[in-house]
Amino acid sequence: MDGTLFNGFLAADMAKALARTAECDTASAEVALDAIHRYQAGVISHDECASDFYEAYGQAVTGLRAVTLDELAHRVWKKSRLHVFGHAKPLVTWLQAQQMTVCLLSGSPDNVLRPAARQLGIKRYWGMTLAQAGGHLTGRVERAPALRGAKSKILEHITRTTSVDWASSFAMGDSSSDIDVLDKVGRAVAFEPDGELRQTAEKRGWTVADRHDVLHRCRLQWQSRV
Repeated sequence: MDGTLFNGFLAADMAKALARTAECDTASAEVALDAIHRYQAGVISHDECASDFYEAYGQAVTGLRAVTLDELAHRVWKKSRLHVFGHAKPLVTWLQAQQMTVCLLSGSPDNVLRPAARQLGIKRYWGMTLAQAGGHLTGRVERAPALRGAKSKILEHITRTTSVDWASSFAMGDSSSDIDVLDKVGRAVAFEPDGELRQTAEKRGWTVADRHDVLHRCRLQWQSRV
């Protein structure tokens, strides 16, 4: 989602909103946001960013009512949806027309991913989730898709009872956390990749695309594999 279908980080938008929410640990929210800024500046790796962000984000929402975070996520999305890439909906629609079951795996919080997936017409999505007790958030991260290897494990779990033709499957990602998923499929696209993913894409011969040519390059993949 972030960086591929959405021009930015929904996780950052959530952290910004939490930093302005009195019921939260606003200092921890600022730390979470800073982790993303340091990654964008090339100061830390994607792995370090994911680890630092999840720890700080969990601390920021500890004790917060789960319904309050859901309401906040809904307000965040109403503003953030303006930054969905122009190719996002056409790409999803086109993949569905190819008889693909579209799955959205994102390191951003599940409650802001929900309205995003709905807008894009994606029924199956998995984002970061937090543990709850008595309707309040404990701060413990239950699912952390942005950690290295996590997305592959999610895919293994959700397809354990389904036969998948991985050679004919498609995946697109923009960071090192997507490498294990891209390795699984026969049609892999590195979208405006970070340094590590770009190097891997060049070694593997994966398609590299940007916001201007991604639809064209995806269609070329299908034509070349018919």
